[in-house]
Amino acid sequence: MAAQYRNLCRAQLSYDYLHTNSTTHEFLFGALAELLDNARDASATKINIYSVNDETVRGGYLLCFLDDGQGMSPDESADIVMFGKSTKKSLESQLIGMYGNGLKSGSMRIGNDFILFTKKGAAMTCVFLSRTFHEEEKIDEVIVPMPTFDSQTKKPLVKTAKDKDKHQLEMQLILKYSPFKTEAQFMKEFDNIEGDSGTLVVIYNLKLLDSGEPELDIKSDRYDIILSNPEGSDFDTDEGLVPERKSFRAYASILYVDPRMRVYIQGKKVRTKRLANGLYKPRMYKYSSVRFKTRSEVEAKKSQEDAKSAENRAKEAESKARNVELKIGSSVDKEQRVELRRVQTSAAELRRDAQIRKQIAERKVKSLREPKTLTFVFGINIDNRNQDGMFIYNCSRLIKMYQKVGAQADGGVFCSGVVGFVDVPYLVLEPTHNKQDFADAKEYRHLLQAMGEHMLQYWKDINIAQQGVTKFWEDFGYVNPNWRDSPSQDQKFIRKRAMQVPITLQCDLCLKWRILPFSSNNIGKVFPDDWVCSMNPDPAHNRCSAQEEKLNMPEGIYTKVVKSKEEKEKDLEREIRKKQEQLEKLNPSRQPGSTKSRMEMDSDDNDDDDDAVDDDDDDDESGRMARKKSHQTKKIDRDSTKTKSFSLQSTWSSSVSKSKKRPAMSDEEDEYLPRSEKKTRHARRIKRRRTRSSSDEDDEDDLVDEDDNAYDAEPDDGHPQDNTIVRVGNKADVKMHNKWTDGVVVELSKSKNKCKVHFSQLSEKHDKWFSIDDPNLRIVKPTEQTQRTSPSKKSERVVTATTAQSTSVVGFAQDVVAETPSSSSEVVDDIANGYRTCLRYFLPPQWVMDKDVVSGLTPQQLATFPLDDFFDHYERGLKKLVSSFQLEAQNKMVESEQWREKLCSLRRMIAKLLKSINEDFEIDQDTDTEQVDELLALCVKQALQQNQTEELTPS
Repeated sequence: MAAQYRNLCRAQLSYDYLHTNSTTHEFLFGALAELLDNARDASATKINIYSVNDETVRGGYLLCFLDDGQGMSPDESADIVMFGKSTKKSLESQLIGMYGNGLKSGSMRIGNDFILFTKKGAAMTCVFLSRTFHEEEKIDEVIVPMPTFDSQTKKPLVKTAKDKDKHQLEMQLILKYSPFKTEAQFMKEFDNIEGDSGTLVVIYNLKLLDSGEPELDIKSDRYDIILSNPEGSDFDTDEGLVPERKSFRAYASILYVDPRMRVYIQGKKVRTKRLANGLYKPRMYKYSSVRFKTRSEVEAKKSQEDAKSAENRAKEAESKARNVELKIGSSVDKEQRVELRRVQTSAAELRRDAQIRKQIAERKVKSLREPKTLTFVFGINIDNRNQDGMFIYNCSRLIKMYQKVGAQADGGVFCSGVVGFVDVPYLVLEPTHNKQDFADAKEYRHLLQAMGEHMLQYWKDINIAQQGVTKFWEDFGYVNPNWRDSPSQDQKFIRKRAMQVPITLQCDLCLKWRILPFSSNNIGKVFPDDWVCSMNPDPAHNRCSAQEEKLNMPEGIYTKVVKSKEEKEKDLEREIRKKQEQLEKLNPSRQPGSTKSRMEMDSDDNDDDDDAVDDDDDDDESGRMARKKSHQTKKIDRDSTKTKSFSLQSTWSSSVSKSKKRPAMSDEEDEYLPRSEKKTRHARRIKRRRTRSSSDEDDEDDLVDEDDNAYDAEPDDGHPQDNTIVRVGNKADVKMHNKWTDGVVVELSKSKNKCKVHFSQLSEKHDKWFSIDDPNLRIVKPTEQTQRTSPSKKSERVVTATTAQSTSVVGFAQDVVAETPSSSSEVVDDIANGYRTCLRYFLPPQWVMDKDVVSGLTPQQLATFPLDDFFDHYERGLKKLVSSFQLEAQNKMVESEQWREKLCSLRRMIAKLLKSINEDFEIDQDTDTEQVDELLALCVKQALQQNQTEELTPS
């Protein structure tokens, strides 16, 4: 089929892609791990990572990976050079590789060139991929020499003269551009593969730092591979303290959730770990969710397409078979009957294949509605509490480590020191190509959220908060207050930590894990690399034939906390405050975050002139109104905080006296005036600025300002003319349904020359906008004019509302300043009495004054009352009260959990007792469900019936 397309253009792979492909590995140890993954997928039981000094290559040494896996045949080796081709793609498979890219991307990230030696069966194959060769020969496309040899005779496997010439050319290139300059050196590398199968990968011409040193340091520790720049871009401050980010030995020890392969680095065995065995009080939690659907949907769609394609092939084959059958008819020709049977057999096989694929597709579509179940395991890292977080694996391979979730991400001591892990299958989440993240970010965030919730449940279950977090860590030797400090090396603390976490070792022969019984002689003991089961002091598990001991890990139950509406609102406010704090950190300018900071910033500001608003003409309406409100109230707040002292009485008296002077009309208010009035006011301001040199002239300016804030007369018809001033707070009559209705102006629009009117008898939602020139709108002249006062006898003024109907915040902030008439004093007293009542009702504990003092506050003192600090104290007291209630509820919950555990223990004892009395009972001896109660009640009932029967039966 492909022969007919031989002459068509084909896509080619440039050798530059080798470098591009390698850049996916931001974390260098992830590139090394790719070669360990290949060994594990090849069923290797041992891999040795070692270096060979060679000054002829860049970096000064060769980095070698030698495993005893299945090896590769010549055909399987040819698949290496095909980018993206993998024979491991299967949802049911537990193999790590699936993209067909790990060897190329990983090796090219470590160095520029690699040469692979593999042995399987009777063939030995070499694969040579070199960027140096392409650069020297100036070749754009990727060329991979791949000679093959016989395992016994070590002679080339060639059949024709053409194959022989090809083999000679391949060997010439390898001997020229590889570290092995002779054929003897080249063949010696195959001898390093012990046994009938295995693979050796040699990487050379390593990547260097700007300093000229290799990225991988093999000199600092002769038995380890260290990153040369642990403070580089791959690490932040916290991650720099984690050994798995600097030491490949430490990283390889946790690379797999269930290690079944011996790993040697520079000839010394890596002591691999099973995380659950190294934690204090481990506990598992089952988590089910239907949110993980992306991967399942892709697979279901793919299986449906495969089923449809198989159905089409089956129909075509069946049609062909029927056609052949019609042609042959009743012919008895032998060749024709053979051809008929062949096409019929092929059609039947294709039909069976179509049915199987259809069933698979139906099963996968059905599984979309089924929840995916994961197992979370949590425990406490008492050996190093600073190293906490989640380890997230995919098909046993580490993807994320020390991932902070839930309370750990928020900071604080909650869930501090908790380590957890989860193994996520491919069907739930798919990893990225570099195996350092997950492809679906949304579902991964959901997984992190679920882990955070279950981690908090674990924290509650082990009752650390009840006994005290500090005391808990002090009991294990963390006596220093610094969280990052190591635990005490006092013998009593070392012994206590060793008693809580048993030593777990892996047999070097059978690779089974053995838990050693506690012994003081094992504390700090270095066990040999070739430790085997026969060295185990436990007689039940000192043989390789004995089963692997399971870790006794209780299963916890996650109780979902349903938050009330108030709690959700608090969480939202907390999140908003958190985002605001982040913005403040990014913004270098100061921003008021509290009452105190606002006071300090206000006290640093200078008094602004009336024309300071001219630069803001281009701002939007909402910004102008907010600044106008701030401009009118800033002087009162600033003056009240300048002379702040411990005496509240002196503070209030001074601030009230300073707040009596009314600010002049701003330029923004001028924007709502007719042009003629604007010119008049502009001339007045120029005159004031020229003559503002003495106190008498300042007083004269005050008189002019009072005239500026007065209302101009309007004609009898009520229509605003050119000399009419419209301000927020003006009373207005509106003609609606041939009837005049009274209202008040609550908002003005500069751009549209409109005003918003609030009607006295209606709610705010019925407020309407009107044009200033609308004949149905009539601005009402105020009943009282502002009286001029002499400079020597200024009467005391206070800010009062122009009308009681206006409930708008903007309107209230811009109410007209006028003389206080006798009727207004009663309104002020009523408001002051209500203010005092509210203050007495919300009076927080330990406030600077009691209720009697609050009752005696004057209106002037109430005007400058520190309301922000007052409610800050109230909020803190309320939080303290709520915290006490929450602590009491937690104690009750812990107590109920203890009783529940006692009940479960009692049920298990009863189940064992019932099973020992009567083995016919169908009950599990370890069950703790209500089945025990039902069976016990049944036994009691039968016993009572038997006693009654014996009493009724005559002796």
